[in-house]
Amino acid sequence: MKKAWSRLEGASQDPAVTFLVLLPLALVHLAGRREAGSAAYSLVEKCLGLLGEGAPWTLAAILGLAGLWALGRIRSLSVPWRAGALFAAFEGMIWGFALHPALAWLTSVLGNGGGLGWETEGGLRGGFSLAAGAGLYEELLFRALLLGWVFTLAKGVLRGLGWGESSSGPAWALGLLVSAGCFSLAHGWGDPSQLDPPILLFRFLAGVLLGVLYSWRGLAVVAYAHAFYNALILI
Repeated sequence: MKKAWSRLEGASQDPAVTFLVLLPLALVHLAGRREAGSAAYSLVEKCLGLLGEGAPWTLAAILGLAGLWALGRIRSLSVPWRAGALFAAFEGMIWGFALHPALAWLTSVLGNGGGLGWETEGGLRGGFSLAAGAGLYEELLFRALLLGWVFTLAKGVLRGLGWGESSSGPAWALGLLVSAGCFSLAHGWGDPSQLDPPILLFRFLAGVLLGVLYSWRGLAVVAYAHAFYNALILI
């Protein structure tokens, strides 16, 4: 039983399975992107806007190539992808449910009680699109890329200063704090109201929790947790 559970958990964090789990989030976002409305805040929408009208097609091509790679890896390594994908998605949804009360408790302890709410212009379709896109792309940017990059850079610097293997902990903590801070500040891009101290603190704490979850359970789980949490408060 323990061996089977370890194999299932390993499959849920395999890079090919991670891609297949994240693919539905990308498709939901692309399908309802226009209905979300330009007034609905999203860092992802602003970034995609830089690519112009061809952004969905560019993303679709990237996703298609990545899908071929994922299927090839799963076939060659005989990865139990169905069970692994369901495991990761379901776990992410559970964490999404838990995220809201955890953030509410943290902000109340610090004297900034309350949460965040957004409105979209496209009803359920627009709301789901915004939630899925933020969960996917923001986790890719702030956790997988930024946290990972700061961790690697800081670890290399500390090792050069003679910290050796003990450099991992401080380097991870720095990556966690930097990624959470950037995650919080980035939401003020084009919307100064999002830079109010209580909102900044709320999102910083959210970034810390999401960073811990990413480091512990992987990208697929944290992306679904983020998307599911957003869906709960957006819709």
